[in-house]
Amino acid sequence: MKRFIAILIVLLLSVSLVACGSGSGAPAATTTPAPAAPAPAPAPAPKPATPAPTPSTPAPAPAPTGYNGPVMQVDIVTMCPMSGSSARTGILEEASISAAEQHMAEDNFLNPAYKLNFVRPFVDDESSTDKAPFAANLAISLEPHGIIGHHLTTMILISMPFAEEARIPMIGIVSGPASVRQGWEFFHIGTVTDTDAAVTLAEYLVKERGFKNFLVMARNDEGGMAGAEAVIATIKTYGVSFDDTRQYMLFASDDTDFTPHAMRAKDIGADCVITYGLGGQNALTCYDQIEQLYARIPEDVFYCGSTSFAQPSIAEMFPPDKLQGLVFPTGYIQDPNDPFKERFKHQFKANDPQGFWPGDNNARVYDACWTFAGAINDMVEAEGYLDPADKPFFRERLNYYISQHKRVGVQGNIDYSAFTDGRMLASGNIGEWQSDGQAIKVYPK
Repeated sequence: MKRFIAILIVLLLSVSLVACGSGSGAPAATTTPAPAAPAPAPAPAPKPATPAPTPSTPAPAPAPTGYNGPVMQVDIVTMCPMSGSSARTGILEEASISAAEQHMAEDNFLNPAYKLNFVRPFVDDESSTDKAPFAANLAISLEPHGIIGHHLTTMILISMPFAEEARIPMIGIVSGPASVRQGWEFFHIGTVTDTDAAVTLAEYLVKERGFKNFLVMARNDEGGMAGAEAVIATIKTYGVSFDDTRQYMLFASDDTDFTPHAMRAKDIGADCVITYGLGGQNALTCYDQIEQLYARIPEDVFYCGSTSFAQPSIAEMFPPDKLQGLVFPTGYIQDPNDPFKERFKHQFKANDPQGFWPGDNNARVYDACWTFAGAINDMVEAEGYLDPADKPFFRERLNYYISQHKRVGVQGNIDYSAFTDGRMLASGNIGEWQSDGQAIKVYPK
């Protein structure tokens, strides 16, 4: 009996040790189920310059073969003036987007699993700061995957917080540097900043043209003053004397009388007048008042402007004899030796009801369209065919790939990955208007 009890105790202890020794903590079972197949690991995304957004659903692995499902639609909403004094901007925006749609189709550029839908009609922002929040909320209510707009930095500063909260990527058709200083994750500027372009302009005027006595005029808003201040700082770095009190003057956006500025230029004997923030009719008014009150342009005094001088409104407003020789800093400048730019230029002219050549703003819109498509292509290559129906996740991944996108656009070498503040270009070019309404690049050579 004692031997039987001892054997029984040993058997019980053995069973107990087997149950505890597995380390699984799982209760004993009478049968062991077959192990489930492990879920495939998602493909790793490239390491971002800043932390990649947290997806709302796991990213699928890249498809091992071609995509065989239905074409997936990506909606892009555009905010621009369609009415009011700047209504023509909306017409030009349509000409740019239509050209981009046609050319991307001709090149089979976008992955065939996707279709870019540039939503029509565009959201009318009337180019009014007061309308910016209404335009932003209307654009967001359409539940797009991305947004293009506005054309004024002041409007971006109002609208972008709404898009940031909704986590919708926006490409701004603006050059004001304040837009890239906000730290927004979902904002991308569509061209060179006024600050960077100003450095290029100052280098050209001092190093190439040899001017030494400047009057700098600036519109009293962030874009105008930031660009003008960058010009002044660069002028000084070349050893040119500059009196901040006498050689720098502001004007308001609604000013139409520039007599005080013309008189100041005469008083200091300026050989070059630089305007920041004048466009269209006001630029011509200022030109005429300088000639009437001070000196002939360009024989006695040189007259030039900011990126606003790169827009078609200048060519539309100025008579050919006054247009000839006007210079401006810009991202885009025509180049007859570049087939990509030539195709854009001629298609835009054909799309514009008035038949004008494209300017800098039009190139920004055109490049923005290609950037959205290029980012989708990059996303497919890295992560596979993500479904736009999962809008929060898709927007986040699309935004990330915009921030990393590189390609050659009509404005030059686009490289969003080189910066952490939303910029895509490091410096500008200098263009010069010709009497036929076209412009050529004159610097850097």
